[in-house]
Amino acid sequence: MRAIRSYLDAGRRFGLKKSNEIILLSLLLSATLFEGIGLAMLLPIVDAVQAGGDIDGLRQQSLFWFYLASFYSFIGVPVTLAALIITSFGCICVRQVFSYARQIYFQRLLHGLIRKIRNIMFGSYLEANSEYHDQEKTGAVINSMTTELTLGVQTLLAPVQVLTYVLMILVYLIILLFITGPVAIAAIAVLGMSALVLRNIIARTRTTGGELANANERMAAFLIQRLGSVRLVRLSHAEGLERREMRYLTDQQRNRYVTINTYLARVNVLMEPIALALGFAVLYFGVGFLDLKLSEIAVFAIISLMRLLPAVKELISIGQSALGTQGSLEKLCERHAAMNSAKEVSEGVLKFEKLKSGIEFQSLYFSYPKDPNTRALRAVSLTIPAGKMTAIVGRSGAGKTTLIDLIPRLREPCSGDILFDNTPYRDFELQSLRHGISYVPQNPIVFNVSVREQISYGSTEAITGDIESAAKAAGAHDFISQLPNGYDTLIGERGVLLSGGQLQRLDLARALYRETPILILDEPTSNLDAEAETSFRCTLQSLRDQSKITIIVVAHRLATIADADQIVVLNNGNVENIGIHHDLLQQNKWYRDAFEKQQPLTDKA
Repeated sequence: MRAIRSYLDAGRRFGLKKSNEIILLSLLLSATLFEGIGLAMLLPIVDAVQAGGDIDGLRQQSLFWFYLASFYSFIGVPVTLAALIITSFGCICVRQVFSYARQIYFQRLLHGLIRKIRNIMFGSYLEANSEYHDQEKTGAVINSMTTELTLGVQTLLAPVQVLTYVLMILVYLIILLFITGPVAIAAIAVLGMSALVLRNIIARTRTTGGELANANERMAAFLIQRLGSVRLVRLSHAEGLERREMRYLTDQQRNRYVTINTYLARVNVLMEPIALALGFAVLYFGVGFLDLKLSEIAVFAIISLMRLLPAVKELISIGQSALGTQGSLEKLCERHAAMNSAKEVSEGVLKFEKLKSGIEFQSLYFSYPKDPNTRALRAVSLTIPAGKMTAIVGRSGAGKTTLIDLIPRLREPCSGDILFDNTPYRDFELQSLRHGISYVPQNPIVFNVSVREQISYGSTEAITGDIESAAKAAGAHDFISQLPNGYDTLIGERGVLLSGGQLQRLDLARALYRETPILILDEPTSNLDAEAETSFRCTLQSLRDQSKITIIVVAHRLATIADADQIVVLNNGNVENIGIHHDLLQQNKWYRDAFEKQQPLTDKA
């Protein structure tokens, strides 16, 4: 009961309604009821055949026939062999209609839940905070949203299926009890003992199911990492190592799948001799001791072997399969709970529309959850003026990316505050604030879509004129025009059809298309060659001179930001210096040394 209760709770969480369960049960009960009537009518049919059609004689000999004849008289139909056969056949046909409706409804419900839960999981992942994304493996998340989700939903519906077959079996047993009395009781006892015999095998299925869920998760994580790192694998001569690891993971999956299906096969095989023994026992005791009529034995055999046995086998199979996939449902629920617990909080109500004076950081401290004792930012206080270009530089690990992640609230400071035009950042709606910020990452993120779709990504509609204007402002229009299909050219997966410099300018065009008041660029030239870097630097300077956008640039190559209105030097999470390029060459030793080391690269550019 506890396991069934946990299934039902999970179902409510993911949108499985009581009405869905009631409809399934109603369709099943209706089908079973009409089938039971149809099969039960075999007894009077056999009696009528044996009596040579003497219905009056049967009515006088049996109380059952008395009530049966009274029913037909009530509906105005004479009791004949033809009427009995038509009634039996008609009930079976009606049963098929309800059975068909149940199967269709079940499939719609199953795949509807898969669709709904997948959307819920994806939405929850998008709403989770950056700490959750940092900690979770992409492969494990994908596995939860695909393989484990499908298996989990099947498990989710297992209690309803189990209950339907339990009710079906009860109906059959009631019919048998009415027809054969003590023999049906013996049959119930045999079925109960069979369940006890098979209990140990069924219990092992659950343990193996949990192991299978873990194996699937490890396989998904492995594939995501390796498929995205083929160049590294090949250039590291690690093909043999990766093949061995792949064989090990596939062996783990195969062994668990085989084990689960072995347990299923054992139960299925054992049910056949149990049913046969039950049939022979009924034949022996029914004829030898209970003086059952041939018609009663025949009906018993038909119902028990043709209907009751398959229902019991299906019940055990569904229950055993549910135990085998219970680990998938548990993984799914754990994943969803973790996403919900990591959901970003947006308590602000103000709309962020534009930046008038600037962004002010007040005594900011930040530590990552994995290492709370190490401060990534320490007492950071600075002002980023509106409409200007501010560069943030420093050694690797100085806290540059962490600092800019705080602006769109991808991360939350441990203490301190951030003010937008003297208003605390928490007072703004989270989505409204992010809508006012465009971001260009160090490594451009592009999809296998057209250039037009990439530039307008995130917008509800693509306006051709605005797309081309953004491309021109980013210095991307000329190379786009030379592509085979211009703005309708597919970029290719990960942008393989474009160079690094072209991808960077294309991503800048995407950011400019949104026309936000704040533009953040995270080391935009770190992966560019000298020529591409020079071109991008000119684009950046032109953008600063011709627009009122507040530009924030994290830079590794200092020549890129030499013309910035303000340069912030971070060192070990602290603000070491703030000034313009000329002043920092005189005041900051690290800045001067770094610039001089990069100077040959600049000269080549």
